[in-house]
Amino acid sequence: WPHRQAAGGEALTAALLAAGTWTICYALELSSTTVAVARFWSGAKFLGIVVLAPAMWVFVIRYTGRGALPGWLFAILLVEPVAVLVLLALPVTHDLVHYYPADPTRQRFLGHAPIPESGPLFWSHAVYTYVVLLGAVAVLVYRLARVAALYRRSGLVMISVTVLPFLGNLLFNTETAQVRVDPTLVQAARDAGR
Repeated sequence: WPHRQAAGGEALTAALLAAGTWTICYALELSSTTVAVARFWSGAKFLGIVVLAPAMWVFVIRYTGRGALPGWLFAILLVEPVAVLVLLALPVTHDLVHYYPADPTRQRFLGHAPIPESGPLFWSHAVYTYVVLLGAVAVLVYRLARVAALYRRSGLVMISVTVLPFLGNLLFNTETAQVRVDPTLVQAARDAGR
């Protein structure tokens, strides 16, 4: 916290608070035993998810010495997150992002926690988030590698610790490897310690 005034410090703080919000709400979602409570926490976790990508871009721009992110670009980066939050806030559009089947026989559970299904707009949100976050990391690594050869190894480490949580999240979201709990935050926390 004392270094929040350093280059990109406030944006990094926002990104970390977003990840913390996502983590806490996801844990509360997984501890839910009713659809109503799970739906609330599942929607609330998006407060963290949607802030993460724009915050990372602001951090990268400031940390690499490019000054402030232009206002027009920041506004563009906020369009999708605001749209997702509005969709989730309105009962009539909530299910476009994710939903819980009305038929109890079609509901899935992890332990006693109801698990949401992806709505028709979920993947457009996921692709946006993946592209924006990976783009921010790519620019950061590129800029660090240009500064000095000393940072190239750090850049490669940063790529690997960033890509692994994305791959885990992709496996979770596509249900490819029968990953039942989103490993993104666990992997990110583990990799941050490297």
